[in-house]
Amino acid sequence: MMTPSIVEIAVKSSLVMALAAVAAGLMRRRGSSASRHLVWTLAVVALLVLPIASAVLPSWNIPIRRQESAAPLPIAPQVTEGVTVPTTASSVALQGTAASGRTQSPTAIASISWIALLPMAYMAGVVLLLGRLAVEHWKTRRMLSRTTRLDDAAWNGLLDECTASLGVARAVRLVRSREEAMPMTCGVRRPVVVIPSIADLWDEDRRRAVLLHELAHVVRFDCLTQTLAEVAVALYWMHPGTWWMARRLRVERELACDDCVLSSGTEPREYAGHLLEIAHSLGGYRAPALAVSMARPQQLEGRMLALLDATRNRATPATSRRLFALVLTAVAVTPIAAATAVAVPGVAAASNAKASPGTTQVAPALRAFPQAQAGAATSVPAGTWQIRLASDGRSVHLAIGVGENSFHSTTFPLDRVEGLAAILTGPGGPAHYSLRREAGTFDFEGTVRSGVGGGTFSFTPSTTFTAELVKRGFGKPTLVEQGKLAWADIGFAFLDELEAQKYERPTLQQLVSGAEHGVTRTYVREMSAVGYRVGSIGALIRLRDHGVDAGFVRDMQALGFRGLTADDAVRARDHGIDAGYARGLRALGYSLSLEQLVDARNHGVDADYVGALRQLGYQLTLEELIAARNHGVDAAYVREMASAGYSHPSMTDLIRMRGHGISATTVQQLKSRGVDRPSIDRLIELHDRGANADPALMKFQLQASRSLLMSLHVVLRDANAAVRQWKNRWLN
Repeated sequence: MMTPSIVEIAVKSSLVMALAAVAAGLMRRRGSSASRHLVWTLAVVALLVLPIASAVLPSWNIPIRRQESAAPLPIAPQVTEGVTVPTTASSVALQGTAASGRTQSPTAIASISWIALLPMAYMAGVVLLLGRLAVEHWKTRRMLSRTTRLDDAAWNGLLDECTASLGVARAVRLVRSREEAMPMTCGVRRPVVVIPSIADLWDEDRRRAVLLHELAHVVRFDCLTQTLAEVAVALYWMHPGTWWMARRLRVERELACDDCVLSSGTEPREYAGHLLEIAHSLGGYRAPALAVSMARPQQLEGRMLALLDATRNRATPATSRRLFALVLTAVAVTPIAAATAVAVPGVAAASNAKASPGTTQVAPALRAFPQAQAGAATSVPAGTWQIRLASDGRSVHLAIGVGENSFHSTTFPLDRVEGLAAILTGPGGPAHYSLRREAGTFDFEGTVRSGVGGGTFSFTPSTTFTAELVKRGFGKPTLVEQGKLAWADIGFAFLDELEAQKYERPTLQQLVSGAEHGVTRTYVREMSAVGYRVGSIGALIRLRDHGVDAGFVRDMQALGFRGLTADDAVRARDHGIDAGYARGLRALGYSLSLEQLVDARNHGVDADYVGALRQLGYQLTLEELIAARNHGVDAAYVREMASAGYSHPSMTDLIRMRGHGISATTVQQLKSRGVDRPSIDRLIELHDRGANADPALMKFQLQASRSLLMSLHVVLRDANAAVRQWKNRWLN
């Protein structure tokens, strides 16, 4: 069996988590999220301290009566070499085994081996999770290495304003990610707030909401609590309560930060809209585990309801209350850590001793456990949903979450679902509506307020659809597959549309894959209208995955790119070529083919780059633009060299100077040493020799080099004369 110390730590940790759960449960109605987060944080700290405290505190022995079986019934005594040996059933078994020369049974050996492997399995899990923690730390540093410091005056002014509003005492660094990353905070000692590259397009209200939320993480030291929770999970990974506790900590953390944002004066409805937009647009990014991101799609439902609840307690515990909670935790954990179970022998209960031979005792809890009845349920719970009214007031955005990492969204007209308009535009409250498709029906239950809502949903498959699908020669879909078909509205009208357009007959798996990738009947029709009948579901999936839709094709056709093959459309989309990019270059006089557009895009030539150079007087061909871009010649470099005295040189000279690493600093260094505005050729020559060298020193080095060459010439001449003289003597 497991060592007593491991058992005691498991029992003590369970007791600590149970006390924390009770305390958090008592605060569920009237307490704030910050208070519940404090409870879970203190529980995490208690778990980390528990093994050390158990080892150093004096033991508090608690007697535990150990039940033993009644005395075994005697069996007829054996006589061995004149000595009578009283024998029990157990001793007979042991003696019989020894007498036959056999070792322990394979079952016993396997049992002992598995028990011996348990500590090794535990340590392997700890090492694996701590290694994962190290990898996440490396991912965080790698992610930060791909950011750039944000020096924009508007951003930094807003950062100072939000820092003063929340009372942030530590210096916070604001950086911009080069990826479409979720806004996040990382760093325990030196906090860093990371915003995505698209954040420059946000208005001031969204910027302020994001900064307030992330600075709330800094004020609350959430990165530290996140790290402690990950360490606790690694040490107690075999205990399921630890994983649940870490999840509750994350949930209450985000709710507490939302409360900080609202307490700073942000309007709840506006903040909810910002949160939804950020989650939907950036929700695919997976932040490192040690970074605290702003919006997880799985948590949106609870956060939306909390934001719109005007009666919710949003207070932050005062310092005195936090200290009191810390002292109370120490008082509660100390006796738990000091307690040590001491076994005391006892006798088994009479009921156990009188059990009939050959009968199996079943615990009442097992006997009372309800048995599942196959086929009893016709509706299967699937997950959560969020809904919001679109800006046009005539359509809605509906998103569902299934499991931990599965999130799907769609947009449809408001009048498609009966009664939905009254729910979204009404005073709010409980909501129930259904979305009916050929493959089944989605039933939504929850709450809607001010055009935003959330809750849970279930999916009821259509048996008629399944039967007809099988009748048409397809396989019988699973519940998950049928749910995917229903969500994408893949039904018999879709199959008829494929047949009418002479597509290959798809398999069930191809239908499900098309549903997962957004290949709907509308998409098939729109692509056909612009000339793309690609013949198979797989080809449609490829176009859909690369962002080729009817709108993209029509825009490109309007610019004269007609007859693009599917491969050309995919290639253009992959290289970031769209109507806006081509139109921008065309407005500057560049009517380019698709190949030229791809070449220009690959080298970073766009309308902004061309326009900036044109304002400085450079009318360049596409080849010259690509060469300039490849060598790093841009408008900033041209202005820099103009400030150094080289006004409007040719692009060839600019490329040469840039290629040799010449900058305004090089020119200034030469000027400080007496070389003022040399020609470009001379400038390059001096720089290649060493722009930081003193001209007098360079002259001395040149003279020394000449003297050395002359000396070497004399030595070689004398050596040659000596060789000729020796040769003549040898021949004579």
